[in-house]
Amino acid sequence: MKTNLSSKEKSTADNAGADTSFSFPKRISSLYVAVAAPPKIEMHEGIFVARDDLIPGGTKSRYVLKLFESVEHLVYPSYTWGGAQVALAHCARATGKKATLFVPERKGLSEKTLSAVEIGQCDLSEYKELEKGMRLHSGRYIDVVQVPMGFLNVLQSRARHYAEALCADYLEVGAKSAGAEEAIASTARQIESIHGPFNEVWSVAGSGTLSRGLQQGFISSKIFTVQAGMELETPGRAEIIKVKAKLDRQERKEAPFPSCAHYDRKAWFACLEAFKERGAKAEKILFWNVMG
Repeated sequence: MKTNLSSKEKSTADNAGADTSFSFPKRISSLYVAVAAPPKIEMHEGIFVARDDLIPGGTKSRYVLKLFESVEHLVYPSYTWGGAQVALAHCARATGKKATLFVPERKGLSEKTLSAVEIGQCDLSEYKELEKGMRLHSGRYIDVVQVPMGFLNVLQSRARHYAEALCADYLEVGAKSAGAEEAIASTARQIESIHGPFNEVWSVAGSGTLSRGLQQGFISSKIFTVQAGMELETPGRAEIIKVKAKLDRQERKEAPFPSCAHYDRKAWFACLEAFKERGAKAEKILFWNVMG
């Protein structure tokens, strides 16, 4: 199997064709440029890797950024390790808007929440007491609300109520929204136009938005989705691969590129294992790396 990238395949987000349908604001930030271009494609251990981790906020920034074109304030209930927190922080800052994260109260906030706090210039040293024991930490672009007994259904209920009270917009878990799947599908079509079709496309799945978008974009490829979070409600034509490790457990082995230990890295090693088992029979495979 050929493992060397052609000169065409070495194209990166800097010189590959961008999505010209993206609506740029008058003050263009680097994030707008990044999400309009397809991800850099690299070869690692015989597998093509889409490096969406190079975009600030990862894949979710591709469609969360567009949401801020029509809203001022997004309220989001997040898993402890959810990457959407970081995407929301980058996108809120790039547009000068605001996002509020509802996260489980815990002794130490997760790495992803702390990243969002830093990017969104949120002050954790002070807080305001809200109803039901919640604590609000305010920031310039990101507010964080810590929720006692922060099970997902509790986070969703509290976040919805808060959004209604502030006349803000509630964003579903996984940043599911109109246009999210099409944004991913459009990026997939860009990749295929440059690198040709792939026999298989692998990715991790939380809510399933990414998987469904890849299915729409790579219409001739077999889609493998590694389930690292909740059960997928509508897996479509994807073949679901379940990993034994729970979501709060990190993958200790290091990937050859920056990859989230709670999500993408688990999918990478599942993909790599399947690839190696096939040996010489292995075909052209793409792994989609959401974020580092």
